[in-house]
Amino acid sequence: MDFKQIISDYGATFGITSALVVYSLGRYSAYKDRKRNNRSYLKTESINANYNLKNAFPKEGSKLLITNYYETIVDKIKRLKLDKDEFIGNTYLGYMQFKNMGPGLILNASVEMHMNSNKRVWVTRTRLPVMEVGEEIYVSTDNLDALEEGYFVEEITVIYKTQQNETIKYVYKATRSENALEKSNITESYYLKLPLLNKYRKLHFSKGPELEWVYLKNTQ
Repeated sequence: MDFKQIISDYGATFGITSALVVYSLGRYSAYKDRKRNNRSYLKTESINANYNLKNAFPKEGSKLLITNYYETIVDKIKRLKLDKDEFIGNTYLGYMQFKNMGPGLILNASVEMHMNSNKRVWVTRTRLPVMEVGEEIYVSTDNLDALEEGYFVEEITVIYKTQQNETIKYVYKATRSENALEKSNITESYYLKLPLLNKYRKLHFSKGPELEWVYLKNTQ
């Protein structure tokens, strides 16, 4: 085989290899884009509302998760026959709203919430197996022993799977000034678990003061 033929064969092989590399990189890039574009995000909101959310007007299909702490509150309300209009209208309880912002399902979410009243702390742990896009799930943050104490949700950690089998960690943290008149500062962070590693990479971060909402009834 002469020298020109060797160069020609080498060039052809190099060209094929380069094309395969470019094709593979393109496929991998499309795969990464598909995961990123279908990555579901969870949103939380701390609210105060009447017993069983009577005045919050949650959207149809929303769910109120019954935790152990909430069950003890409900038992006492029913035992003392307080579940009447006057009690419902004048008593406010704490809830955390979890909402799937999409664009896909949120799967097998583990939830851990830490509450602090400055006199005591308590933790609620639960699971949210499947959340449809736009679905809202409410979880009580109250503790029967602390109903007369002011408290705030100090930290929330939620770890969940997306439809693309990614693992996302959502972390909510509230820091409160010693001045009771000042609102809490809220930080929300999203992390992506790296494949084959027990490490997370930060995706998004936001920080701002706690907001207050008035829930309006849909009259249509």
